Amino acid sequence: MEKSDSYVDYWGITASSLCLVHCLVFPIILGLGQISKGFWGEALEWLEYAFWVGSLWAVYNAAKKANNNTRLAFGLFFACLTLAIFGEEWHPQIEYLAYVGSLGLIATHTYHIFWCQHCLKTAALPKA
Repeated sequence: MEKSDSYVDYWGITASSLCLVHCLVFPIILGLGQISKGFWGEALEWLEYAFWVGSLWAVYNAAKKANNNTRLAFGLFFACLTLAIFGEEWHPQIEYLAYVGSLGLIATHTYHIFWCQHCLKTAALPKA
């Protein structure tokens, strides 16, 4: 992975962080009654799908050049996020998987950035 490819991981960290903030703040605002569940509530729920698409793009492109363990982590945490976003209608407590998925994707993208920097440094070392 080249240094210019790390923008994918930064995009993934940003999308997952925004998703996490949305998941933490949106229920509190709804609970306080500041936003009615009408138009604004429905419009803000579409943010979940925007975060999902952004995360899908970042995970797909980052996993293309990742090792197998990192690909597994990307897949596992993205599956948690997907299940939380599309499955919260089935069971309300399933939305807690969004926290796991978002935090896991943030951690995996961060690890991927540092892992790739390590690979670049070791690849530049002369072979003995």
